[in-house]
Amino acid sequence: MRMPQDAAQRAEQQWRRLMREASSEHHTLDCMGLLQADQDNWRTVVALGRWLKMSNSVRFGEKRRARLASWFALTDALLHHNAVDALVPFVEAKAQVWLSTVDSTHKVRHARAWWVRRPVDAVILDEAGSMPEWKMPLLTRFQPRLLLSVGDHKQLPPFTNCRNFRPVSVLQRLSDTLAATRTPVKMLDTQYRMHPDICHVVSKHFYGGRVLTAPSRVQAVAHNSVAPIVWRTHQGSEERPEHSRSWQNREEARIICKEMLPALAADAQSEGKKVVVITLYKAQLRLLEEMLAEHGMAEHVAVMTVDAAQGSEADIVILSLVRSNDRRELGHATERHRINVALSRARDRLLVVGNDACFRRHGVWGDLWRRAVQRRAVQP
Repeated sequence: MRMPQDAAQRAEQQWRRLMREASSEHHTLDCMGLLQADQDNWRTVVALGRWLKMSNSVRFGEKRRARLASWFALTDALLHHNAVDALVPFVEAKAQVWLSTVDSTHKVRHARAWWVRRPVDAVILDEAGSMPEWKMPLLTRFQPRLLLSVGDHKQLPPFTNCRNFRPVSVLQRLSDTLAATRTPVKMLDTQYRMHPDICHVVSKHFYGGRVLTAPSRVQAVAHNSVAPIVWRTHQGSEERPEHSRSWQNREEARIICKEMLPALAADAQSEGKKVVVITLYKAQLRLLEEMLAEHGMAEHVAVMTVDAAQGSEADIVILSLVRSNDRRELGHATERHRINVALSRARDRLLVVGNDACFRRHGVWGDLWRRAVQRRAVQP
């Protein structure tokens, strides 16, 4: 079957036009510096440009000026990206210190320039207790003379969505490995943040009593008559929201939103202090956020889970324990890493809200409850 002569001519003309456009676009991209000798990346850019032209034709129709403006925006963005990419090697060649997330280290020293490929004296890894060990090659590729890992493997480990798998942090692996050798693992044993009473509980149960409070911090609270640890008890039952695996406690949420937060707002000693509500369960987080919004306090008080609170601090922390049942089942309120984070966020006061009958027989929570009893800081 032969194609009509007019149709064949039109097809040939269209083909020649597309070839001219491709050649012109290739030349333009080459002039812009977007083509590499060992890459054929211009096809992707050309396809993007053609898609944008077609999209603009639909959006703007015959409005040529708008179509051209959109096309120029694309070329400007490509030029800007190319300029930044060309500038990076020169910045890296002069920089003495690079700051980067672990996942972004692949962008560092990627340049082909020989003067950038110089040895790295030291790599300092912060929050090493939350970085999984399988990311270590991202750092060792620098071949540093010193790799310094700073963090706390006694707090929450690296996060994962995988079930039946618990990733090991870089710091945990180093600590376990070096413990059998003569290589020292340096522990910072002086803290300046927490009230001494709060520090004593944290140090006793998680650090073998080795963490001490700086003398200046002890002197700062020497004449403070406010109890640093308060336990607000209740008998409200836990419940599980529909279609949820998490837990919530409406009585605790009511106590926090209608009693404790208004009392802190009216207390002159709490004026100007940062208050944060921390809870062990996401369902309780959502319930607290709803109640705070109903009472117009959502913008003034931050609410977060223990996992989200790692790395943060506040003058006053209200801790919602949520679990309350006759079986004394505490769920992940028994996980030591999570308890450590929950108790060590407060600078001045730690206000615990929980059913003491459910928690006081557990080691850490029981010690916390007894300290509140000794200071007559258990509130019914």
